[in-house]
Amino acid sequence: MFDIRASFEKEVVAHRTLSLRAFYRAFGHPSDVPGAYYDYLRGKISREDLLENPRFLAQANRAKEEAHCHELGVTPSEKIDQIISQSLNGDEPWVLIGGPPCQVYSVVGRSRWRRENVEKFESDHRHFLYKEYLRIIQQFQPSIFVMENVRGVLSSTHGGSPIFQRILDDLSNPSPGLRYEIRSFNFPRDVLITDPMDFVVQAENHGLPQARHRVMLLGVREDIRERQHRPLEKNLPISVKEAIGDIPAIRSFHFPWRGFTGWLERNIRRIAGTSCKDNTGNQRICEEGIRSVAGRLVDTTEYGATLYPCPG
Repeated sequence: MFDIRASFEKEVVAHRTLSLRAFYRAFGHPSDVPGAYYDYLRGKISREDLLENPRFLAQANRAKEEAHCHELGVTPSEKIDQIISQSLNGDEPWVLIGGPPCQVYSVVGRSRWRRENVEKFESDHRHFLYKEYLRIIQQFQPSIFVMENVRGVLSSTHGGSPIFQRILDDLSNPSPGLRYEIRSFNFPRDVLITDPMDFVVQAENHGLPQARHRVMLLGVREDIRERQHRPLEKNLPISVKEAIGDIPAIRSFHFPWRGFTGWLERNIRRIAGTSCKDNTGNQRICEEGIRSVAGRLVDTTEYGATLYPCPG
């Protein structure tokens, strides 16, 4: 069982999701999550009403301590180090999970950029943003780390030399006296990895309904290298319908209108006009009828209400 101490996300919207997830987990058990959380999902109360409620102050503070809106390589490293140090508080063992930006490594991305401006591509600082990840390894020496990137990193080059081999060398020997054994999630430790493709994890082989292929490196600190790891189990491919076909449709908060009620007010004249086209004189009555029926449906159609029904 893992306890997430800190996470970093540069995108504001994604960070809001991480924060809300951390807030939910801070209650410990689903039965302890308050009804106000589900009211927020339905759009009945604001995010501020939820997170600034004095009754949930401890959980809201825990979420702030866990989820941080920062970008490695942009936010000063001193700030990142301070957060990590305070979060770990000297505890062992711990696991570092993450990966550098993938745009410069993706086959499509680098093909386009090289075609447009070779010099700009070669000078792009993102080739070496993995060194920010490496710096954290050097500084805090995690027991285990997981580094993820697109498959294109295997064939990416910079200045004529392979990027992937450079990454492997740096991660294996981050600093004097600190070494890691780089393993594959696909094979047990005693299998010799000679082909870089052996580091590629294919999502469709592990019960996920997508053909997403990613390079996944498992780094184990030398002093615990005698410990085996269990390779990922393979499963038969499944379809999207099999995976999420029984989940009700939900709407995002990110619309120009707010929820079903907002959408209805924006479109009710068109709906009523279509429904009452044979009797246009009764359009106002038709609109009122639509509003009345719609009002009874709101509790089960607003945002995630059908996916996250309030307990009880």
